[in-house]
Amino acid sequence: MGTLRLMDPETAATASAVAAIAAAVGAAISAGVAAVAVYVQWRSNQPRVKVVGQTAIFINDQGTSPTLVSIEVRNGGSLPITVTGVGYRLADGGRLAVLMPMNDQLQTLGVLPRVVGIGEAASFYQDIYHAADAHRENKHHGGIAGVWARTAAGGEYRGTLKAQLDTFKRPE
Repeated sequence: MGTLRLMDPETAATASAVAAIAAAVGAAISAGVAAVAVYVQWRSNQPRVKVVGQTAIFINDQGTSPTLVSIEVRNGGSLPITVTGVGYRLADGGRLAVLMPMNDQLQTLGVLPRVVGIGEAASFYQDIYHAADAHRENKHHGGIAGVWARTAAGGEYRGTLKAQLDTFKRPE
């Protein structure tokens, strides 16, 4: 039978240091994975709302609608949201609310409050001439710079307006 050989003290100290470093690296990786898991869980319960303003028209068998401004509120979160208000954001930070409904044709499309399901979007419409008039009337505030939406949970979300309001003037 062979004899049991123990490590010399220098080799034992090196092995102990390597084991301590490996344990520390493993603990750091575990802590990082746990932190990511906590963040992902926290984010899954947070609303993710995107707001976009752009021009729109409706086309049906009766013809086309006038040019409109559409404020679309998209729910990218994991819970339904309730939209309680939408409107325009002024360049100086002020806000203008868009009052709904604006006409009978769009009445059912612009009712507030509106529940928006997971992965769904809701659009709210206003005649572009109303928006263009509001833009010109508020030039001293920098004019309309974007759009906003508010939810029942108290969140307020900002978005861009992809429309050149200066180019729209009411026909004479």
